[in-house]
Amino acid sequence: KKKKKKSSHSQREQIEDPPAAGSAESKPVAPDAVPGEDPELTAQRAKLAAAKEREAKRRKEEKERKRRERKEAEERRRREEEEARERERRRRQRRRRLRAAATKRTRKSMGTRILRTTRRTTTLSRARRKRSCRR
Repeated sequence: KKKKKKSSHSQREQIEDPPAAGSAESKPVAPDAVPGEDPELTAQRAKLAAAKEREAKRRKEEKERKRRERKEAEERRRREEEEARERERRRRQRRRRLRAAATKRTRKSMGTRILRTTRRTTTLSRARRKRSCRR
C-alpha cells in the first residue's frame, strides 16, 4: 500500500504570509548584528567595512591600470625601436645600392667587367680582368 504524500501547500502559505507590522521579525536586521548591541554601532561597523572594501577595490583598480599602462609603454617603446632599426637598415641598403651603382658606372667607363661583389677585393688584377672581358 502506497503512502499518500502530504501536500506542502499549507507550509507554503505560511511562508508567504508577511509578519505583522510591529513584530520583531518585520524589522530589518543587519547580517552581522550582535544581539545586545545597539543597532547604530552595527550600522557604523557595516559602513566602515563598506568603505574599506571600496578603498581596496580602488587600490586594486589603480594597480591594474598602472600595470596596463606600463605594458602599453613597453610595447610602444619596442615598436619604436623596431621601426628605428628598420629605417636604419633601409638607409644602409639604399647607400649600398647607390655605391654599387656608382662603382659600376666608373668601372664601365674604364672598360672593366665588374665582379659581382664590389666590396670584396679579389686577387684578380685589373689587367687580367680586362683581358677576360675582352671577347
